[in-house]
Amino acid sequence: MKPQAEIIKEIDKTSSQDSLNKPSSVARLVILPPVILFNELIIKGALFRGVPGWKKAVNTSLLCFVTEAKKYEHDYKDTSEMERDSKDFL
Repeated sequence: MKPQAEIIKEIDKTSSQDSLNKPSSVARLVILPPVILFNELIIKGALFRGVPGWKKAVNTSLLCFVTEAKKYEHDYKDTSEMERDSKDFL
């Protein structure tokens, strides 16, 4: 059995490799949160639980969006300024 830290690194590596395909990353960023919102509201029945159900559904959808946005930002951020600053430092 693998240690937990090794498994986490492996998952992080594979998810990072998966997100290097830019069109699929954009699709996950744009399509996945509304799908999760629909799933929470209709399929899981949060629509019928009133305000707490709505809050949970929206928070779940926003959590998905923020997670995907961070993955996208991590993989596609502009590093030119950081590289320039590091050259000035040396």
